[in-house]
Amino acid sequence: MAAMSVEKSDAGRGSGSPAPSDFERVEEALSRSGARGALEALAEALEREKKYPQLFEALLMQSRAALGLPLIPLGPATDLPEEVLRPHEDSIAAACRKVGGLYLAEGDIVAAWPYFRALGETAPVAAAIRRIEPGSKRKDLEELIDIAFHQGVEPRRGLEMLLANSGICSSITAMERSLPAVRETQQDCVRVLVRALYEELVTSVRADIARRGVPPEAKGGPPGAKGSLGPFPGEARLADLIAGRPWLFADGGYHADPSHLWSIIRLSAALETGPELDLALELADYGSRLAALYHYKSDPPFEEFYRDHTIYLSGRRVRGGPENERAAAHFLDKARAARGRGDDRYPLGAVLEILTRLGRAREAVDLSLEMADSPLETGTPSLGELCQRAGEFNRLAEVSRARGDLLGFAAGIVQSAQTGSGKPRPASF
Repeated sequence: MAAMSVEKSDAGRGSGSPAPSDFERVEEALSRSGARGALEALAEALEREKKYPQLFEALLMQSRAALGLPLIPLGPATDLPEEVLRPHEDSIAAACRKVGGLYLAEGDIVAAWPYFRALGETAPVAAAIRRIEPGSKRKDLEELIDIAFHQGVEPRRGLEMLLANSGICSSITAMERSLPAVRETQQDCVRVLVRALYEELVTSVRADIARRGVPPEAKGGPPGAKGSLGPFPGEARLADLIAGRPWLFADGGYHADPSHLWSIIRLSAALETGPELDLALELADYGSRLAALYHYKSDPPFEEFYRDHTIYLSGRRVRGGPENERAAAHFLDKARAARGRGDDRYPLGAVLEILTRLGRAREAVDLSLEMADSPLETGTPSLGELCQRAGEFNRLAEVSRARGDLLGFAAGIVQSAQTGSGKPRPASF
């Protein structure tokens, strides 16, 4: 209604009359429609002029006027009486959505973000970020990467933008410093890095083979091995390119920064499913062929970094298969060997976590009981957590009874009854 009234007023001035200023529009609206009309005219003028921060304040003025409050706040909104505070907060939220939405419509994600952040609503900003091509050259790129990745609005696209504009080294550093909290988001980001390094290696290894232009046997390869020239038929994968070509690694040769390879393989331990598991395995195989100089020291239980990760990643691909069983046995043996030599600093908790990730929660329960007198690091899965994951409710009840843990005992017998797994056996340890 206010907009229509303004149009009539303009028409009445005649074609030769100057257009009214926004100040005049607000005055006229006040005389016609009172305070409400004046504030509506104010908001219309500010939106038309794209003065969005002032528009936000004008929308709050409308709310304060409707609630009988002073138009200029004299204190924080939290000081308002409860019956006034709730509707005013609703108006603040509506104003945030309005102004944030206007900024998004203008393509100004950085300016829109504070309004949606105040609401705790990331979806509109995340959707806008996903529409940006990773390689786009924007003046606000640094701020967008911060919002997307470091503030967790759309981590994968943020990492893709960082990778496209700053390279893999900066991307790895960002992941190691600000690992996303949500496991699925972690995996999405790791997949980006695995693919990026894999493609870099394939390109570099192909170029090396083509540059040398010699058959494998001339560089120490087996006689009769596949030649090294041509368009690499059937050799789209890294594993095919390096097979039968040990000379690629002679004299300390490598085709991507070994520290990048080390970091990305370590991050790939977060992967649970997907083709990137296979790519990570090929990366680990490539790393195992590097000179000893590039087999950096690693913390247990991945002391033999490339071999241990190969076993672990192989075990994650198929639950219950031979590789899965081999991986579980491999890390169980490490933990037991450490205990046998009296190493009370060995990260048993890390082994328990590995076993659960391998889907071997029952073995994790066994190891937890076996190592009950060994110190475990902070963050280690508790016996209750392990039994919960394994569905070993009877064992949880048994152990809890023996330990005098009434809470754990109750959790065990209740869930045992719910799942029909029978009564707990008498404790025998």
